[in-house]
Amino acid sequence: MLNKVVSTAITLASCIAIYGIFYFIFPEQSTLMIWNVVTGIVAIILTAIKLATYTSVQTLTVKNASSKIILSRVGLALFLWTLIFTFCLDSYDKTDRPLAYLYVGYLIILILGGLHWGMGHIGGNISEKENAVVDNTIDLKQAFVAQLVALKQRLEEVDTDPRSENNKALDKCIDSFRTIPANRLSKDPQSTNQLSNGLSELTKKIETGDKQITSDSLKELSVIISSIKSTEIANRSLVQ
Repeated sequence: MLNKVVSTAITLASCIAIYGIFYFIFPEQSTLMIWNVVTGIVAIILTAIKLATYTSVQTLTVKNASSKIILSRVGLALFLWTLIFTFCLDSYDKTDRPLAYLYVGYLIILILGGLHWGMGHIGGNISEKENAVVDNTIDLKQAFVAQLVALKQRLEEVDTDPRSENNKALDKCIDSFRTIPANRLSKDPQSTNQLSNGLSELTKKIETGDKQITSDSLKELSVIISSIKSTEIANRSLVQ
C-alpha cells in the first residue's frame, strides 16, 4: 500500500513538473505548448503503469508486461517527437507554426505502435497458453508422485518391515517415476490411464494385507513405469 502511495505521489509530482517546465519555457500558452505537456504527462503515466505491472505478482504476465512496455514506448516516442518538432525543426516561440508535420508524426508513431502492440498481444497469448500447458503437465506429475508417496506410507503401515521386498519395490517405482519428464505424461494419455489404473489396483491390493498379491501388483506397476520410460528413451533416440 505504501509503495502505491509513493508511486502515485512521484507520478503526480512529475506531471506537475512537466507542466511547470513548459509553462516557463513558452512565452505564452499555445497549441504546441499544450502538446508538449500532454505527451509528457502521457509518457510519465504509461511508464508508471509499466513499472507498477513489474511490482505486482497478480498482473505480471507475459502478455501484460509486453503490452505495458509497448504502450510506454509509444508514449515516450510521442513525447520525444514533440520535443524534436518543437526545439529542433523551428523556433519554439513561434505561435503561428504549422503543426501538420507534428500530427503526421503522431499518426505514424500510433500506427507502428498499434502494429507492435498487436504482435506482442498475439505472442503473449501464445506464450500464456504454452505456460498453462506446462503448469498442467507439472501438476499431473506431482499428483502421481503424491499418490505414490501416500501408497508408500500406507504400505509401511501394513508391512512394517521397511526392508521388505514390497517396500523396496515401491521405493524403486517411486525413484524410477521421478526420472520421467513431466511432458512425457501429457503426450501419452494412454500411458497416463494405465498408470492411474495401476495405482488404483495397487491401492486395493495393499488394503488386502496379502504380501504376494501386493507384490504382483507392484510388478505390474513397475512394468507400466518402465514402459513409459522406455518410450521416452526411444523418442529421444529418434530426435537425435
